[in-house]
Amino acid sequence: EPIATVLATDGAVTVTRSIDGSVAPALKDMKLFAKDILETKAGKIKIVLADESTIALSDDSKIILTDFYMESGSNFRRSTLDMAKGQIRSVVSKHFTGAGSGIDIRTPTVIAGIRGTELAITAEADKSSIYCLDGHIEVFKQEDAGNKIALEKDMYVSAATTGAIAEPRPIPPELRKALSEDYIPADFRERSQAFEAEYESKKADIKAKELQMKKKMEEKQKAVQEKMKQNQDRFKQKGDEQKSKMDQKRDEMLKKMKDKQKK
Repeated sequence: EPIATVLATDGAVTVTRSIDGSVAPALKDMKLFAKDILETKAGKIKIVLADESTIALSDDSKIILTDFYMESGSNFRRSTLDMAKGQIRSVVSKHFTGAGSGIDIRTPTVIAGIRGTELAITAEADKSSIYCLDGHIEVFKQEDAGNKIALEKDMYVSAATTGAIAEPRPIPPELRKALSEDYIPADFRERSQAFEAEYESKKADIKAKELQMKKKMEEKQKAVQEKMKQNQDRFKQKGDEQKSKMDQKRDEMLKKMKDKQKK
């Protein structure tokens, strides 16, 4: 049975059928089946799944409708989309949120576990970014499924092939506004990369300031320690001088007592 329907297309979009490997242009109202492959060249497509979730792909994107299972009577839904590359924006239906329900979108670097959520994703061979526009997403690496990063509304994370998933950060307002469109903006990837570069630049500035502050603190600490040592030396010197005066007085008293005894 079909698991999705094409709502609209714009430009060059193809569907590779799982049943026979044939490739055809994607057309409005076309039915889609499990394991069909959607690929955009210089085009966009918007589809609706059988559970009323919508998915929009921008140019130069490729996804596989890997599997889809839904039990309307038990409020259960479980499906998987494999995203090879590109840009996707999705509104996942909140109608199927029973125990164990969810949709996994798998990119080359991470998996986004979704229930009733609105999100956007950019994916490349060595890096992915997950943007939570509403709801809640769990992001994790396939080899480390026990270590999930919780992503809340208006936050995003990035993950490379190697290393840990980055800490969640706020979605820049300008980019957040662009993601409100039905189709993902053609320059979404460029915008997100620009914001990433800006963040990395700011992160470098912050690191430099932290190092500068650390150096100042170390210099200040050293100055305090030197002052404390000077004070200790001064107190010791005064103590020695005081002791010397007391010893001198004692010697004078002893001498007086000896002279008195002689008399």
